[in-house]
Amino acid sequence: MPTYVPLLIGIALILALVVWSHWYERRVTGERPPAGEMVPTPRGQVHLIQRGMEAGSGKPPIVLLHGSMTNALDMDVDLAARLEQDRPVLIPDRPGHGY
Repeated sequence: MPTYVPLLIGIALILALVVWSHWYERRVTGERPPAGEMVPTPRGQVHLIQRGMEAGSGKPPIVLLHGSMTNALDMDVDLAARLEQDRPVLIPDRPGHGY
């Protein structure tokens, strides 16, 4: 067997993984669209969920940051609903987590 065959097999496997990953990401995003909006920043986009902004209480917003093994939806499930009754709540996804 020529020595370049394992290299070609490796490249084919990497290419297949990239194609599958792209397809899977599009499928999941289609099934579960972002709960918030994508906000542009100088370093890329950040997914941001905003709650209680229409209250107009004039109070500064509360920013909820999720842990390293979760995403913004974890903070939105119960805690944000309680806090948004009194003041605005901002829940960003940390880069590399969630959207």
